[in-house]
Amino acid sequence: MKKALTHVEVVISFVMFIFFLILIFSLMKPLKKTEDKSYLIENVKKMVEKKTVVDVTRITMGIENETFSSLRMMPESVCIKINLTEFGINTTNKKVRVKADNSPVNASISDGLATINFVGAKLYEIYLSENLNEIQPSCQIILDTSQFKYLSNFTIGLITETSMLSKEKLEALKQEYETNYSKLKDKFFIRGEFDILVVNSTKHEIARMERNVPSTVNIFAREFPIEIIDSEARIQSGIMKIRVW
Repeated sequence: MKKALTHVEVVISFVMFIFFLILIFSLMKPLKKTEDKSYLIENVKKMVEKKTVVDVTRITMGIENETFSSLRMMPESVCIKINLTEFGINTTNKKVRVKADNSPVNASISDGLATINFVGAKLYEIYLSENLNEIQPSCQIILDTSQFKYLSNFTIGLITETSMLSKEKLEALKQEYETNYSKLKDKFFIRGEFDILVVNSTKHEIARMERNVPSTVNIFAREFPIEIIDSEARIQSGIMKIRVW
């Protein structure tokens, strides 16, 4: 009788041991280490930069109105021509956009020569980039600044060069994301899924490239500060949020 009880106790102990192991494994399963795909964020960021970043040159030009008071009496068909290459500025494949008092001024560029409508302002901001929309000036009189650059009334001031995201190229990337997502991933070796949200400093949405995310996956995300320029040389600061899974 005691032997029979001992056999039963062994069986019960074994069953309880198996049950205990199953319980332990079931509790540990949710703690299983998930694959870290955060490295994909840099891949996506590089892709966005490759597809949308443009070089932007900003130049300030000052003209004292006192010296050019006679010009202020003329119509806006008076233009100033500046050889930007003389100041070491690379204009290859660049278009020009000019502002005076934050208002657009008609201007064009060819072979390093920028032709700008004179509007009587003291300070002009000249922008050079590949994606700008030029407004052709209407010139009846053209004054070459080389004729008066020795005077103190005409100055080329601060010259800055930087890189920004082109708003128009972002829109093109959004179109490609929506129509050729798989090819886009393959081209840039992105081995996972991703989406992108670009907003300006006031949280206004500029571009949204979004996919459905399964509820069972882990999402890795990061935000990057950016600057965005459009075809009219309007510049905004903002945030680009990249998510991968």
